[in-house]
Order: sequence, then C-alpha cells, then structure tokens
Amino acid sequence: MNGLLPLISGSYNLRQPNFNTLDKLLLRKSLLDNLGGARAKEAWSPAMDAVERENDYVIQMEVPGMEKKDIDITIDQGVLTVKGEKGRENGEDDVRLHIGERRYGAFTKAVRLPESVDAAAVTATTKNGILTITLPKAEEEKPRQIKVGV
Repeated sequence: MNGLLPLISGSYNLRQPNFNTLDKLLLRKSLLDNLGGARAKEAWSPAMDAVERENDYVIQMEVPGMEKKDIDITIDQGVLTVKGEKGRENGEDDVRLHIGERRYGAFTKAVRLPESVDAAAVTATTKNGILTITLPKAEEEKPRQIKVGV
C-alpha cells in the first residue's frame, strides 16, 4: 500500500505516497494533547489497520463489545466513513467507578479511498470484536478492438 496519511484526527488517505514519522506527528493532534492526563478525557476511538492486497484493500478495526447495529459504514465521494457508538454495559451507570481504563462513546473514522476501489462491491463483517471491511479493486478497463464497417 502506498501508505495512510492522517488528514485530521480520525481521517486517513489511502491515495498518498509513503510518509515518514515526522509527517505523522505533525498531522496528528498536538503532542501537548497527550501530556498531563489530557488523553484520559478523550472519547473512545477504535484501533485500525489498513492493508493492500493484489485484488483488494482490507480495513480492520477493533470494536469489542459492539454489535453490527451500533456501526454505520458509508462511502460518499471516494471517502469511506465508519461511525459507531460504544455504550457502557447495562447497570454500569449507577456504580462508583474505582478504575476506569475502558473507553466509551461515539467515534468517526474516515478514509479517502483510491479511485481503483469498486464501491459497489464493498463488504463488511464482524467476528470476535474485529470489524473487517473488504474493498475490492475495480477491474481495469481493457482495450477493445473496434472493427470498421463498410
């Protein structure tokens, strides 16, 4: 794959060529956001991997505890958007929390797709807390011989 380029927080670009670590740092949230416990206030956002294979691209996201009804996937103008919301389990709202490392809340991830993706053939599945989105590459148009009639 040519590489993922964050556009804004939670947005990526599969069209861009390779990028280096400095580019990643400059395009992510300010480094100050990760200091002094500010990170603890962040809403939950699932980890994501994207790979390119010979015939398709595959995006996988960690969505443990979420059901398919909690996830919305759209493609519009070459951008794949995944939205969802991970809520607390029933009965957890009226308890006193002593340790709170798990994250909850709404999230949005957006990925600009290469033009070679066949948007009509995209599929998505969930298994064992992993959302897998398969984006087949479109068939390249082959040259067609046109005969000249009399």
